[in-house]
Amino acid sequence: MRIRFEFFIALGCFAILVGLTFAHESLRRARAPSTHSSFDRGEHGYRALYELLRREGIVVTRNTHRHAHLLGTRGTLVMAIAPYEYADGAAGLAPAELQAVRDYVREGGEAVILAPPYGSDVDHSFGIPNSVERDGAPRHAATIARRFSGIGAIEGDFATVFPFAAKLRAVPDAATGAGIVAMEYSLGRGRMIVLTDPDVFSNRHLGNAQNARFAVALFAQSPAPVAFDETLHGYMRSSGAWAALPIPVRIAIALAGFAIALTAVGQALREAPPVSLRRTKDPDSAAYIAALAGLYRRAGATATALRLLTNEAMRDTAVAVVRTDSATDLEARAELSRLRQLVQPSRADLVRAAHLSGQMREG
Repeated sequence: MRIRFEFFIALGCFAILVGLTFAHESLRRARAPSTHSSFDRGEHGYRALYELLRREGIVVTRNTHRHAHLLGTRGTLVMAIAPYEYADGAAGLAPAELQAVRDYVREGGEAVILAPPYGSDVDHSFGIPNSVERDGAPRHAATIARRFSGIGAIEGDFATVFPFAAKLRAVPDAATGAGIVAMEYSLGRGRMIVLTDPDVFSNRHLGNAQNARFAVALFAQSPAPVAFDETLHGYMRSSGAWAALPIPVRIAIALAGFAIALTAVGQALREAPPVSLRRTKDPDSAAYIAALAGLYRRAGATATALRLLTNEAMRDTAVAVVRTDSATDLEARAELSRLRQLVQPSRADLVRAAHLSGQMREG
């Protein structure tokens, strides 16, 4: 089947669209701000934390599914985004998703929340008290919990704190002179850990040895696996593969499919009435003789071939002609003699001599 020119046009258009899509995605990612994602290698990303915990033998994974699948499981869910307002849906969590997280903790799971400032109704439903903003935020906070003994001051931008005067039912883990910056408390059968600065665990600050030790000590005592919630950062696998593709890629695939379908239809439809080909007949002896005569003529050997043909024919039929004295044979011999005398016989003369030779042999 002959490939039509339209197919190559469609293929070229598809390649151009795919190239433009990848260029667009590369530019978008280059311009995208760094987020608290375990995939992010920027200054605010958590990729270094993810790799550190894995090297320390802590089981780490990523949550890219809806939170309802957490129910009935045990582990630690790390939710980091700043500023993060649950009620406004900034993280894309619907009320049902938030309820699933609460139920997950109440049934024995653990949630590490790094999403200041705190004080919304949703924060209160998780048991998180109101936080306050402080001017001239300190750069370091001392770890005060017993399980972090031996770890010095962790580094961060602690502009948000939980006031010491607040009635907290939590155990402080780290604090500055202005208030508590890390604390933990029970929620049902599970545990909540809340920090006021997500950058404590960021790639930028994890190079500080105290921050790294604080992270390992915090998550080493948490139930495994430690799952970084990537749905907050746009990584969601609940949809099908088609829905996960960028819109330009979907358009390119749709156009390529249309072009291929158009090419297939074009190959199937006739562009003109059918042509009936004539059946060729098998060549007979006359056609064979004519072909040989043409071959001798192109070789310039017509005269030689004619003399050989007539000499042989007259020699083979000499006895028969004398005995029968057929007028037809005599006329044939006379014409052959005439043809043999020609200096430059034509192709027709050679064909005539062949026919006369055959006629005399048959007689």
